[in-house]
Order: sequence, then structure tokens, then C-alpha cells
Amino acid sequence: MGSRTNNMYLLLLLSFILIGPRSIHAQDADHTRDRKPNIILILSDDLGYETLRCNGGQSYQTPQLDKMAAEGARFTACYSLPLCTPSRVQLMTGRYGFRNYKKFGVLDQHERTFGNLLHENGYKTCIIGKWQLGGDEQTPGHFGFDEHLLWQLTEKDRGERYRNPRLIRNGQVNDYTQSEYGPDLMNEYAIDFISRHKDKPFFLYYPMVLTHDPFQPVPGGRNYDSAKVKGSDTSYFRDMVQYMDKMVGQLLAKVDALNLSEETMIIFTGDNGTARNIYSRFQNAVIKGNKGYPTNAGTHVPLIVKWKGKIAPRKNENLVDFTDFYMTLSEAAGVRDDKVKTLDGISFLGQLLQRKNAPVRNVIFGDYNGKDKGFVAARYAHNKSFKVYETGEIYQIDIDPEEKNILAEENLRMEGKRMVKELKQVIERMHN
Repeated sequence: MGSRTNNMYLLLLLSFILIGPRSIHAQDADHTRDRKPNIILILSDDLGYETLRCNGGQSYQTPQLDKMAAEGARFTACYSLPLCTPSRVQLMTGRYGFRNYKKFGVLDQHERTFGNLLHENGYKTCIIGKWQLGGDEQTPGHFGFDEHLLWQLTEKDRGERYRNPRLIRNGQVNDYTQSEYGPDLMNEYAIDFISRHKDKPFFLYYPMVLTHDPFQPVPGGRNYDSAKVKGSDTSYFRDMVQYMDKMVGQLLAKVDALNLSEETMIIFTGDNGTARNIYSRFQNAVIKGNKGYPTNAGTHVPLIVKWKGKIAPRKNENLVDFTDFYMTLSEAAGVRDDKVKTLDGISFLGQLLQRKNAPVRNVIFGDYNGKDKGFVAARYAHNKSFKVYETGEIYQIDIDPEEKNILAEENLRMEGKRMVKELKQVIERMHN
């Protein structure tokens, strides 16, 4: 696209469709605070919306996340992309994939992440968990992270992520051979990081390895100490969800113990839908995970935000997409990013703080490409009622979330036709 001015002009043209007739300029952060808030962003791997009890899930016990939701904001309409790399690139950069997603498992070295933004503005930064974004031992630092403990930082160092893992700690390869559990090691490092930096603003980005396959035993569960357990068995998925929930609880308990709850915004979400071989009960129905495919079960993910004393407990039914996180973190930290030519997100901080006339997203845009992973690429836009693909298919997703019935535009009522027209305009205007 052309100059920054032209980009902003196009974004203004889209504003009435994307966010309605409200200001698209984020309000300044609350500068009456003594310090910038700490920020913890937790990203679970392959965990769809239907898995959490607080969302209506019935197959798994998630008491810690349920408690977090009861004490904060629980979003019912957050959407990722259907696969890990495109979702993570969008989340970390605040930009749609057609601008910067080049290859599966790669984050373009020319991009700028929320790690860069916060590091440059006084935050101590750390990334813990799954990387799988290419580069070398210097890459996390290049993207703004002072510290890291990562699985699959480089392809040559890829090993196990669960029992007896291979992890990269600040550039150093560590092989564990005494039945250590990778997620435990990562959680311990996360707790240590916030303990060491409790007296200054910190940003912890925590893309967990749970609950991705291989589905395997967890510590304290059946067969964990059995050397015979190999491969993947979906019967262990329940234990993995519950173990993930326990670890989130441990992290939140440490924040409370350090008296940081009123100074820390904690965000929990998932990178895409649940694996396709997992069936879960949700609101008295059975949901088949649809990771890799751009239906509701492939893109609808949990989102919970807690910030004691700042965010009142409530359910939020407004749309959120993964470009919005960058802008939200930026506003929470009280900084503007003038180094990026085009940012696509809309901060949802104003909604969290219940500010009057806070911007609200009305449309989700998706630019999805598995890039050699065997999935069909798709460009689409949807609101809460209708979804339109660039290839022409129209679905009424509020009654057909599995997208089984293609609709003819001429058969829609006037309001449906209006929505479909707006969704088509969004797709048409999204280009380099």
C-alpha cells in the first residue's frame, strides 16, 4: 500500500463498517497510575471456546479459568485464525496476514511485535512456551524479548515438549532426562520472572505448549511414569486441559501473593480451535474441534481478562479479533506506535474499563493460508449473523456455525442483504 497517510485514510473509510460510528482513536491510558501496568498474555495451544466451563463447556474441569472469568471480563466472541502460525503472527504484530505472513513457522524478521513496543517503552519482557516462528537463538531478542524459555526455537533443536523435553533457555539448549515435564518447567520460569521483576513494569507473553497434541499423560495422572507411552491418545486430552488450567491458577496465585493484582492486566486466550479428533460437550451438544478450517469451531476461542480494581466482572459479547491485542496492549501501556506503517487492530481496553463511547468492532476479517500445510486458503468477513467468503459463499452463522448451507443473496431479507454487502466491501478493501 502507499504512504502512511493513505493507509490511515483507508482505515477511516472502513471505520463505519468495522467499528460503527464511534471514534477509532484510542483514548489515552490512565496516566494517574504511579507506574505502567504489568501485562501477562497467556495463549493456550489448540483450545477452542467450547472447552471452558465458564463458556458452557461440559467435558472438562477448568476451575481456575472459571474463577478468573468470574472476577474479570469474559468475552464470548473472540476469533483467531484456524492455525497456529497465522494466528500468532497476527496476534504479535497487530496486522492481517496478507501484509506480513510469508511462510508457515516463520515470523518475518522485518516485522515489529508487541515485545518490541513494550521493551522500548520501559518494560522488562519475557516469552515462555512455544516459539515455532523461525530464526535462531538471537531472534527472541530481535523481537523485543529480554528473556526466553522456549520449545522449538529452531527446527534443528526441536525435541519433546512434554515429558523429558528439550527447551532453549536464553539461547542455551537444555535437554531434560529425569521425567521432567516441559509445562512445569515453563510455569516455574514464568513465576520466577514475575518474582524477579515485581518492582518494575513487566510483560510476560506466555504461549503455552498445552493443549496441543501429542495427547499424552500429565504428572500425577495415569501412566505418566510409564516409558511405554508413546505417540498420541485423545483420552489424555481431558487431563491436559485440566493441567493447563491448574498452571494458570498457579500463575495467578503468585501475582496475588506478590500483591501485584491491582497493577497487572492478565489476558487468557487460545490460538485457534480444538484439534479435529477431539469431541467435547458444549451447552448440551457435541462440538467437534475444527482446527485448520475457518468455521466457528476452528476460529472461536476463549478470551478472559482480569485486572483487579480496574475491570468489573461482566460478560462482553462484542467481537474481538487477533489484530486487536497489539492495540490493546499499546493503550494499556500508555504508548503509541509510530514505527509501523499500518496497524489493523482496535483496542478493546476502553470496553474493559467501561469507558463511554469505547470503540467496538462490528466485523471480523480473516486472511487465512496454511502455507504448505494442506489447508485451503480463505479470505472472509463476518459479523455475528452472516459470513461471506471472497469466493462467494454466504452463510448465516448464527444458526449455521458449521457452514453447511450456502445461501443465495437474492433470497435474503433486506437487512441480510445490507450486511452481506458491507461484508463484501470489507473483503474488497483489504489488500496490500
